[in-house]
Amino acid sequence: MMQRFSFLAAVGLLVLAATGARADDKKSTTPPYVHTVIFYLKADAPSGTADEVLADCHAMLAKIASVRLLKAGKSVEKAGPPTRTDYAVGLLVLFDDAEGFKAYATDPLHLKFVEKYRKYFDVTKLAVYDFVDAKK
Repeated sequence: MMQRFSFLAAVGLLVLAATGARADDKKSTTPPYVHTVIFYLKADAPSGTADEVLADCHAMLAKIASVRLLKAGKSVEKAGPPTRTDYAVGLLVLFDDAEGFKAYATDPLHLKFVEKYRKYFDVTKLAVYDFVDAKK
């Protein structure tokens, strides 16, 4: 439980850092709907699959109209505990609202991405976190 909390806290900090927003900036225009996916690959995925997934996150998913910000990358190998480094690709996507996420989820580019890579994803480890930034 603590590990998931630490992960979510890290994702929240990543959102703030990625957008250049400060935690105390009440006038931030950071889109509030956050979609995070941590991709794990099956052991038999072809070599280079993580690089292809990463490239297509930017080439395909970032082109979807409702996406306000997309960040994707591989794990930081030299990160210390409690940071996990056992995943292949991390994806962070920001939307204005739930409707923007729904449009993304059903967009032909997203569906093509999922179809192209689903056979390589280890769905038993796949982690998806969606939340709305709760500003006070």
